[in-house]
Formats: sequence, structure tokens, C-alpha cells
Amino acid sequence: MELVELYNERQAKRKQKEDFLARYSAEWGIMGERLRERRLQYRIRPEFIAEQIGICKSTLSKFERGIYVQKVKVIERAYELALQLEEKNARLSDEIQQLRCQLEHRHNITIEVDGRRYNIPRVPNIQPQAQRARRSVI
Repeated sequence: MELVELYNERQAKRKQKEDFLARYSAEWGIMGERLRERRLQYRIRPEFIAEQIGICKSTLSKFERGIYVQKVKVIERAYELALQLEEKNARLSDEIQQLRCQLEHRHNITIEVDGRRYNIPRVPNIQPQAQRARRSVI
């Protein structure tokens, strides 16, 4: 009798898992695809994301394709955080580039002649150095 009960318990658990997967698989597919698109938008390698959130690349691939992986909510949150960090890095890189351009324009004079632009470096302010007192060798 114990074997029959054990078999029935396993069948019930298997049925619960199948129902669970059927109920949430569409949601996982949408979520995984959305995160994959964001990763591609920022040109982030899947290996990088997998390393950042502490999973292997194959698990990340399954997650992006909507295939069930254990701890799906943890992976989703970690994935979101990794993408947010990359987005912030991209914005900071853009800001740094803009600041570099501003600095370059401060140090250059731009002249447009006949539709052509020329960048001419400004001559730095040259301050005369204090002359050293010369000693006689005598």
C-alpha cells in the first residue's frame, strides 16, 4: 500500500508542477523577451549579465526564452538591476562625452569659411616666468 501512496503523491506533485508551468509560462515568455530586448538595445553580452547575477549563460538563455528556471523572481530582479546599472553607465558615458566636447570647444576656436569648419587651438596664456638672478662665475 505504501508504494501506491508514494506513486500517487508523485503524480499529484507532477500535476501541480505542470499546472504551475502552464499558468505562468506566457508571463515568463513576455518578461524574458522584454529583458532580452533591453539587453540587446544596450549591446550587452549575455555572458556579462549571467556573470553579474551569478547564473550560468544557459540558465539566462532559458529565462530569456520563457522557459521555466528555478527562482525566476530572483533572476528577474537581478536582471533588472544589472540592466539599470548598464543604463546608468551609458548615460554617464554620454555625459562624459558631452563634457569632453565642451572642454574641447573652450580650448579651440571654430571658424567657418565657405561652408567648411576649422578648429584652431587657442594659444594658451603664457605668463612670463620670474627671471632668476644670475650669479657671476667670478
